[in-house]
Amino acid sequence: MGNKRTKRLSFLIFFLACSVLFIFAGLVRAGQSDWPVFQGNSARTGNADSDIPQKPKLVWQVTVKNFKERGIDPREINRPIIYNNKIFISASEVVGFDLNTGSFLWQHKEKNLYPSNIAAGDEKVLVIFNNSSLLKNMNQGFVYALDEKTGDFLWKYQTQKPISHSTPLFEGDKIFVGDDSGNLYALNSRTGELVWKKFLDAEVIHSSPAFYNGMVFVGTEGSSRSNVLPSHLFALDAETGNIVWKFQIDFISGKLNLVHGTPAISDDVVYFGSENGYFYALAYDSGKLIWEKNMVVGDKFMGVSAPATLSKGKIFVTTWGGNLFSLEQKTGEIVWQKTFDESGQGGDAGAVTDGSLVCITIEQKFSCLDAENGKTVWQKEFYGGTPAAASGLLIIPNMEIADGSSSNMPVLLAFSDAKNIGLPQTLQVGYNKNSAQETNWLFFVIITIGVCFLACLGLLIYKIIKNRIVKIK
Repeated sequence: MGNKRTKRLSFLIFFLACSVLFIFAGLVRAGQSDWPVFQGNSARTGNADSDIPQKPKLVWQVTVKNFKERGIDPREINRPIIYNNKIFISASEVVGFDLNTGSFLWQHKEKNLYPSNIAAGDEKVLVIFNNSSLLKNMNQGFVYALDEKTGDFLWKYQTQKPISHSTPLFEGDKIFVGDDSGNLYALNSRTGELVWKKFLDAEVIHSSPAFYNGMVFVGTEGSSRSNVLPSHLFALDAETGNIVWKFQIDFISGKLNLVHGTPAISDDVVYFGSENGYFYALAYDSGKLIWEKNMVVGDKFMGVSAPATLSKGKIFVTTWGGNLFSLEQKTGEIVWQKTFDESGQGGDAGAVTDGSLVCITIEQKFSCLDAENGKTVWQKEFYGGTPAAASGLLIIPNMEIADGSSSNMPVLLAFSDAKNIGLPQTLQVGYNKNSAQETNWLFFVIITIGVCFLACLGLLIYKIIKNRIVKIK
C-alpha cells in the first residue's frame, strides 16, 4: 500500500512540475514572437501570432523631433519589422529600436545610397539599398547585411539592376529577392555569396518572394499592354533555383496585365492577385488552377497589386478600385466587402490580422475591422503604413510625414491592449544604448527564476519520496 501511495504522489508531483514547465515555456515563447519579414512570415500570410489590441492604448511613440535630433529624415519611412525584441525600419537611414520602450539602439547610413525594404534572421538585418530614392533615377541595387545588435556592416551583394519594389525574404540559410532585371536571386545568408540566379522571362520583378515547403514563389511583370511577354507566377526549387512550374495569368485587353503583388501560401494553396483584376488560387505543388475571381467591376485600369492576408479560412485583399474584400479561401466566394475612397490606400495596402481583427489604412485612417463582418472596431486619425505585430504590440508607421510636419508629430507608434497596463508608457523617446542589454538581462532573470523554481521543486520531490521510503521500511 505504501509503495502505491508513493508512486501516486510521485506521479502527481511530476505532472505538476511538467505543467509548470510547459506554462513557463509558453510564456517565454509568447514573449519572443517576431515579425521578421514583410507580411510577417516566409509564407507571407500577414497573420500575426500575437493578438492585435481590441482596445488600443498608446505604449510609446517616436516623433519627428526624435528622428531629426539624430540627423534622420523620417519622410521616407518604410515598413517596420520585428526581430529579437527589436524593431527595424528604414528612412534616410536604417534604424534599430527597442521593441518595449521605443528607444533608439543604432542607426546605419551608406553614402550616396538609399535604404528601402528590410528583413531579418540569423542575427542579421537584410536591407535593400539603391542609388536613388526615385524610380526614374535608379540604376544600382544592393542587398546589405548588418549586425542586428549593433548595425555594423557585415557584407553586401550588388544585383544586376535596382531592387525597386521586391522585399527580401530570409529562409533557412538563404536570402531571396527579385530585381528590375527580371532575375530572382538566392544568396548565402552568412557570406552574401550568390547561391543561384534565375532569369524569369520578365521585364522586372516587383513581387516579393514567398517560401513554402521547400519552394519559392514569385510574380513577374512582362508586357503590360500586350501579350508579347506574358506575366506569370513562378514556383522554383529553393535549393537549386530550378523552375518547378509557372502559371500564365489571363491577358485582359485594356488592363495592366502584371503580377506586382506578393503571393501568400496556406494549406497547400498559393493565393495572389494581378493588375488584370483577377485573384487566383493555385495548387502549390503543380500550379493547377483551383479558382479565379474577377475583383474589378467596370473599366478600372489597375486591379490587385496588394498582398493577400490569410487567416482562419479567409482572404483579405484590397483593390485599386477602393474595395477591401473578405473571401473564402476554399471557393473565392465573397464573405463581405468594404468600399472606401479610391484616393485612400487601396492599391498596395498590406493588412495584418490575428483572425479576429484585420487592420489596414482606409480613407487616410488606420483602421481595425471585425474580421467576421468588416465592421470598424477602432480607428486612429493618421495615415498608417503596413503594420507589424508581435509580443502583444502593434507597430504602425505614420505615412503623413512631410516637409513642415510638426516636431511633435509621431513617426512610429506602438499600441497594446488597454488591459496590458504593465507595459512601459514612453512618450518622449531617447537614445539608450543599454536598452537591448536590459531586455536581455530581463530574459536572463526570468530564465534563472524558472530554473531555480524547478530545482527547488525537484529537491522537494526527492525529500518527500525519501521520507516515504524511510517510513515504509
